[in-house]
Amino acid sequence: MVLRLIWRIVVTLSLFTLALCAAIDVVAMIIGSERVWPWVNNMPDLARIPFGCLGAFTAIGGLALWIGMMLDCVLLSGLSWFSKLKWLLLMVVFNILGAFIYYFRVFTKHGLATPVV
Repeated sequence: MVLRLIWRIVVTLSLFTLALCAAIDVVAMIIGSERVWPWVNNMPDLARIPFGCLGAFTAIGGLALWIGMMLDCVLLSGLSWFSKLKWLLLMVVFNILGAFIYYFRVFTKHGLATPVV
């Protein structure tokens, strides 16, 4: 149960980070990058700390999610061996993106009766 909560937090914060980066890029396109990027480059160090922490959490959490979803695929899911092979291959080839796809397509559909390590 605790691992499910951790995976949900990792996925939510990772998607939030991607949305934040996309929003900054959209603002840069609308306003003009020559007006936005100097502000980003000249940001005070204290204002950069939350962005750095969010990026570090996304990187470490994404790696943990990737490994956790591969372990779930191999050990805990009730899939056939061919489905496990396809999902594992998807996660090996596409790394964190494959883990996100597995999370939303398979992991969230598991019942809570599935034992969690």
